[in-house]
Amino acid sequence: MTRPPKRLMFAADGVAAPLRHATFRRIWLASLLSNLGLLIQAVGAAWAMTQMTSSADKVALVQTALMLPVMLISMPAGAIADMYDRRIVALVSLVIALTGATALTVLAWFDMVTPQILLAFCFVVGSGMALFGPAWQSSVTEQVPAETLPSAVALNGISYNIARSLVRRSAASSSPPLARSRPSPPMRCSIFRCWSCCFSGAAPANRRGSPENA
Repeated sequence: MTRPPKRLMFAADGVAAPLRHATFRRIWLASLLSNLGLLIQAVGAAWAMTQMTSSADKVALVQTALMLPVMLISMPAGAIADMYDRRIVALVSLVIALTGATALTVLAWFDMVTPQILLAFCFVVGSGMALFGPAWQSSVTEQVPAETLPSAVALNGISYNIARSLVRRSAASSSPPLARSRPSPPMRCSIFRCWSCCFSGAAPANRRGSPENA
């Protein structure tokens, strides 16, 4: 008996087939960096909160402030993404996240961050990303052909999991003395978040139309 030929990763039916399309490839890499920035900021914000207060409730509220907008904004954001140009919606949402991250960076540099300010700007960043999610996910149909759409959706989930695994590994290996150095954790993480938002916003995206091939 002959063995069936192995499926190539970048074959037409392979899981990485969507990466052959330049538009999807660039936006996927930008999304990976954006997810990495968001998760790094979440770790840095929780780390900073433990330095400012011993209250376990406030430390837990950091994750709530980042994720609550997903529950509150996701449904309206989906409707907005369907009603308006998804590229514009994505750029506006990234500007919101960039504004929150930049403001948190400046306040952290001047040692003006309080638990309430930290939670407020985490909510702003989370709101931007909650608005960005539906526009990014629904635009996948415009970036790849229909036959590679399932693989493209799977790659989006893989992107978040890659970022999460990298952040967990780096957080576990970080030393506590580093948290007390300058710049502070929220500032270092917010700087990375600002950079990731800029990179995501700069990644080209097709308007409603046919996908662009590599």
